[in-house]
Amino acid sequence: MRIRALSPRRPRTVRPTGRAWPRNCTPDIPGRSSGPGRSGAAFPPRRPSGRSGMTARRRAPNDRSRPLLELYHFWDSPCCFKVRLVLAEKGLDWTERYIATHRFEHFRPEYQALNRHSKIPTLVHDGRPVIQSSEIARYLDERFPEPRLQPDDPAARATMREWIAEEQEYLFPLIVTLSFNLMMKLRSVGFGMEQLREWSLRHPDQARAQDYLHRVSGPPDHAGVDAAAAKFRWHMTHLEDALAASGGPWICGPDYSLADICVAPILDRALSLDRARLWADLPAVGAWYERMTSRPAFRQAAPPFDYRMWGPLKPPPARSVDPAAAGDTFPAG
Repeated sequence: MRIRALSPRRPRTVRPTGRAWPRNCTPDIPGRSSGPGRSGAAFPPRRPSGRSGMTARRRAPNDRSRPLLELYHFWDSPCCFKVRLVLAEKGLDWTERYIATHRFEHFRPEYQALNRHSKIPTLVHDGRPVIQSSEIARYLDERFPEPRLQPDDPAARATMREWIAEEQEYLFPLIVTLSFNLMMKLRSVGFGMEQLREWSLRHPDQARAQDYLHRVSGPPDHAGVDAAAAKFRWHMTHLEDALAASGGPWICGPDYSLADICVAPILDRALSLDRARLWADLPAVGAWYERMTSRPAFRQAAPPFDYRMWGPLKPPPARSVDPAAAGDTFPAG
């Protein structure tokens, strides 16, 4: 069934500029070297324009030589980062449809018509929606096969699928636990509970909305954070062993693949949560992540600083911000 794409809430193209992290709050990346050309920034400087990704270039109205790709996304989402990274690696132009999840915009009926699960991201390709971030990544690689992001060797493809599943089933749930406690709760400070209550009215299940408000306003679950961090560390040691077994430089050995693309945004979020210590003593993981952050596509796809959520390395202002003035950004305190 062909579905008409949801109209953006405001007609604009986001073109963020500047450093992804200001110099005075740049986290350290284990394995990152210093030297000529290295700024030491964990999230590299972003260009004001460039191919695909964050410039969200629009196709000319009469240009039918290229398929129309529309991405419904939230900047600071590992799942959306994953899809943007595939688009950037393939040099594909795409139109941005921004979904501010902190405003509960993913529960708007227009968006639910595209994604019945009310989750982000959603890719619309020439009017047809594709959902689930890893499936979107596979779809893009099969629909636009150059450069190839899935190995031809069956054993390497099995390794790729293993790590895609590892990210979906284990790493992502762990990073959600860490993020809710170390990031999401700061929304009650940055926006204020009154504003969060107003936005939560868009949730179709008000019992779940009330549970969210209760949890976001309460103290962090320190025991839950410690348990999630310990499990995350275990998976990082497994990644260290996998990189050693493959011989590198990538998870599937010589083949840069969707495995790398799926796992890297999880480490990006862990870094924002000031949890780089979970792999600081794992040299293969550190070197692998250094290679990932050095890729031009990674730099294009990474969330710019202003659009990163509040967290340990980016505290919110002491007073609640004006959402109308902040727009889709999270102003730093």
